[in-house]
Amino acid sequence: MAAQKPKSRMISLRVSDDEYVGLKQACVINGWSNVSEAARAAFKILLRGDGEKCVPVQVQVEQLTGQMDLLGRKVEMLAEKLEAVSGVGR
Repeated sequence: MAAQKPKSRMISLRVSDDEYVGLKQACVINGWSNVSEAARAAFKILLRGDGEKCVPVQVQVEQLTGQMDLLGRKVEMLAEKLEAVSGVGR
């Protein structure tokens, strides 16, 4: 693992109580030890410079759920076709 540069700059921002609770929950879910570590992770994403749009995790989960539902329906259709062709289940 690469050596970490010393952290010499400080950024301060205000958040609502609800936002702070959400940040603390995100820390637990993502394994970050504190809110500062979460902020650094977010900054890394924002500053990665590849021009890729940052998509919120909830949106990604909803997209994946939709794709899984579609895949499930396709598997069911394939199973029905296989039954019809092979006579399985008769």
